[in-house]
Amino acid sequence: MIKMKKVLVILSVCMLLPMSSFAQKLGHINSRELIQLMPEVKAVSAKLDTITKQYEEEFLKMRQEYESKIKEYQANVDNMAQSIREMRESEIADLGQRIELFNQTAQQDLQKQQNTLMEPIFKKFNDALEAVGKENGYTYIFDSAAMLYISENADDVQPLVKVKLGIK
Repeated sequence: MIKMKKVLVILSVCMLLPMSSFAQKLGHINSRELIQLMPEVKAVSAKLDTITKQYEEEFLKMRQEYESKIKEYQANVDNMAQSIREMRESEIADLGQRIELFNQTAQQDLQKQQNTLMEPIFKKFNDALEAVGKENGYTYIFDSAAMLYISENADDVQPLVKVKLGIK
């Protein structure tokens, strides 16, 4: 009986608590859109474009050398001694492998540089988002870029974060 009274008292107290204390303030933001508006992203993009062009130029040179060696080989294959033909075939195969390795290395390097250059931008974005959340009492701020449905009860906090980031 004493246990029953305790349970009833606890239930009564819980029911008397204002319902607003259980309310959660929800917000949403489109992170992709907002990050693209940050001026730092344009600088990173320009730097990556420059590096990409350098890789493309080098790849083109290697490709031209490869094609030239193939044409030369094909034009002279009938007149080559067996050992010279094998050596040329080996050179062409090696060059093809170097081109493939260069392409893989270039892609990895570009990805690594993009991650390194974007890291401070993501940190700045996350710091601004966290500040807006704390200053305005949000329990959750969802990324609408990945959401399928957003309730009309959720606030769009994108304008607040834009202000924090200094974006107009």
